Amino acid sequence: MAHATVDGRRHAVRVTQDLTDNYAVEVYPEPEPEAIKESEPYKNWPVPLAMKVMADSREDALACALEHMKKLGKISDYHLEESEKPKPKPTKPAGAPAAE
Repeated sequence: MAHATVDGRRHAVRVTQDLTDNYAVEVYPEPEPEAIKESEPYKNWPVPLAMKVMADSREDALACALEHMKKLGKISDYHLEESEKPKPKPTKPAGAPAAE
């Protein structure tokens, strides 16, 4: 599972798909295991850092948003599992015509 580091603390990362190719990448502190949410227990915990991304896949959205948050200084570092990394784009054959 992906995670980000904010001010030296590990934060969880989740990706939700809004529409066909719109994603929300959310970075939030993991609640303590014994923590009980008393108000609105059916909703997720509040998210202090979120970014909307338009991408081809969930993996592309995750990598792009975390890299951008790091460049902006919102997070200090992040980690992606091998299964969460974007797949490399296919290369064109040498004799293929150029797109116009």
